[in-house]
Amino acid sequence: MPAFNEALFAAGMIELKAKFVAGLPARLKQIVPTSPIPTLIWQADEDVLNELHRLAGAAGSLGFDSLANTARQLEKELQALPRDAKLSLRDFEKLEQAAAAVLLA
Repeated sequence: MPAFNEALFAAGMIELKAKFVAGLPARLKQIVPTSPIPTLIWQADEDVLNELHRLAGAAGSLGFDSLANTARQLEKELQALPRDAKLSLRDFEKLEQAAAAVLLA
């Protein structure tokens, strides 16, 4: 087994982080509802919950802890909502802010 190459590992992590950041806007489009109405009805969308779960895991693995924690918290909040509950677009603002911090870093 070859020895661990720290420089190669660091370069790989930089590349993974860059790919993650580049794909973040598309991921947000899958999660954040686009509606002219500020309040909508939650339909327990499994695709949204799954994407939030994947986002939280990937962000955490890459060291974007604030984004990971925010995505995880939103996932838990949405899971706890009853079907047809009212949902405000403001509920997604923290996620958008955490993502913006990653994009601007």
